[in-house]
Amino acid sequence: MPLATDPETEFERELHAFGKDADIALQCFYVWLTVHAAARKNLKLHYLLGRDRFWTLAVGSIQSNCLIALGRIFDKDPRTHNARRFLNLGEHNIAIFSKDALRKRKYKQSANAHEWIEDYMRGIYIPNVSDFKRWQSFVEARRKVYASRYQPLRDKVYAHSERTDVAGFVANTKTGQDDQQNQTKREFLSEWVRAVNGHGGFGEWTADVSRHPKDVLEILERHNK
Repeated sequence: MPLATDPETEFERELHAFGKDADIALQCFYVWLTVHAAARKNLKLHYLLGRDRFWTLAVGSIQSNCLIALGRIFDKDPRTHNARRFLNLGEHNIAIFSKDALRKRKYKQSANAHEWIEDYMRGIYIPNVSDFKRWQSFVEARRKVYASRYQPLRDKVYAHSERTDVAGFVANTKTGQDDQQNQTKREFLSEWVRAVNGHGGFGEWTADVSRHPKDVLEILERHNK
């Protein structure tokens, strides 16, 4: 994989790759949940999920794509796009998050930046090396969850043909439950959104939590207002 000409461009490329894989994993997971939630209310769909070739292929593809995306995110190979790589880039090139760097990006992106830049700069958050180290620790903790719960499903069902109960794929996510671990995830998510918005090169980000597939539409509508 060829390197970009400068750390900022390389970081932007890695962040884009990470965001793409994260979107794929989340979308596939919630589509899988939505389909099965609908099947619980529709006997015909419930019947088709276990017997119809189209639905078997569709649901299997959704699961497969989700696991592939998770595998890319938690990959440790420095030659590939993964979470560890882009966090390392940020940690070792912290200058790209400075106020001066942000100001230059905004002037480059907007012809009238001089009209609003000062107000904008007063509300930004500048990430530091300790932030990236903390995020890296969080990713490593989540990688252990992936290795113990999701990677075996990928290896035993999709890469090979071992007989495995795939129900654990959903059960182990503890959907709808709240605990200290989930609170820590939300804190990490909020910090990450502030840092990305502080960078200024990826538009305005926001975040929310869905505890059930039926919440997704309401969340999207709320943030699009």
